[in-house]
Amino acid sequence: MGSSAGRGVPRQVRYLIKWLVLSLVIGAVAGVLVYIVQSGVARLSAARAMLPAPYPYILPVLGGLIVGFAVHRIDAAASGFGSPTYIHSVQRRGGYLEPKTVLLYLLGTVVTLGLGGSGGFVGPACLIGGGAGSILFRKLRILSRPLALRTGDMRLAMVCGAGAGVAAALDAPIGGGIFAAEVLYAASLEYEGLFPALLASVTGYSVHSAITEFGSPYRRGELVFDFGLAPGLVLTAVLASVLGILFVVAFKRVFDMFQRHNRVGRWRPAIGGLVCAALGLALQGKVLGPGTELFSQMLKPDTAHGAAVVVALLGLLLLGKLAATVFTVGSGNPAGLTFPVLIIGAMGGKIMASVLVPLLECSSAPTASTHIAYVATGMAGLLAAVLNVPIAALVIVMEMFGTSYAAPAALGSIIAFTLARSDVVYGYLDKGE
Repeated sequence: MGSSAGRGVPRQVRYLIKWLVLSLVIGAVAGVLVYIVQSGVARLSAARAMLPAPYPYILPVLGGLIVGFAVHRIDAAASGFGSPTYIHSVQRRGGYLEPKTVLLYLLGTVVTLGLGGSGGFVGPACLIGGGAGSILFRKLRILSRPLALRTGDMRLAMVCGAGAGVAAALDAPIGGGIFAAEVLYAASLEYEGLFPALLASVTGYSVHSAITEFGSPYRRGELVFDFGLAPGLVLTAVLASVLGILFVVAFKRVFDMFQRHNRVGRWRPAIGGLVCAALGLALQGKVLGPGTELFSQMLKPDTAHGAAVVVALLGLLLLGKLAATVFTVGSGNPAGLTFPVLIIGAMGGKIMASVLVPLLECSSAPTASTHIAYVATGMAGLLAAVLNVPIAALVIVMEMFGTSYAAPAALGSIIAFTLARSDVVYGYLDKGE
């Protein structure tokens, strides 16, 4: 049933008009909010980098203190990696999220990542964008008659905002919408919200691209797929599944540890920041912050060192980045897991390329496109294994590197998802957390 203003208009047309309007508005706002977060982090990171050593490496502790005693004091929901709060709001609260939670999470993310905490933008973009969708829907209820808005539409508005935020954060206009729908339920898609989310994610990506200086550096040369690559890529996908299980187990152990020790209270983010700072000092800051520069290094073959040296160095960085991330986010600091997962997956792919290419292809080093094939397999595999989003993982990696890398991305996401799907990083939602 529709309002009198909608009489005579086919239901499909009313649906299309409603979600075109909502998706465009919500997507544009979400794209702008992601840009604000990225700009804040970039400016704070630049200021941190100007300090003499060792101060840039120990600032995650200050970030944890600010989050614990300022952000959490006002709203404890503005913590962690964002996506669980988004999932909880859509599934259990009909898409409702408090404006103060969105604002505090935005500020907390800027503080955490800007001061060197290890994490990414995608989880925050998912929550902030989704929160923007929820808030805008409630503000737009004045248009309920001409748009035939229903209370149940608020959850779809939140999915639209989350998709737009993820699309802007990852430069993935299609993958962002799929991610927002797929992440709601392990191993399945929220089809009701998929099409509005895709409209919003394309809008968010377009608006963000128009105003941002944070361009996508990921595109590389075309890959001519050779079936001789398949054995190495399959082994890389298996490694990604193992790393995915390790990541999920480590995160849950750290999260549960902090939840059990309630006496530390608001000191938890600072303790997580202290562990992150110690790892930053040990590894010369390489594992701190969002890790954009570290990720860029993973996209280039290492021709200066032998395979044993590459494996040792990258193995150390991989474990350091994993530990820094799970302690930063598991202790309650607002930051995302998705981009660190992509970085760790890229490290796994680079390790496998350095070992397997000389063995399987009888060459001393991988070519640029072959190297990216291994990296893409590791990234898609680890993302699918940790977050249980195999379709989104495939599409996001394809959008990053180009469609010629579809086969490596598909191998990684399907194999790693199948091997590691028994557990998800969102498991603690079942406990009512």
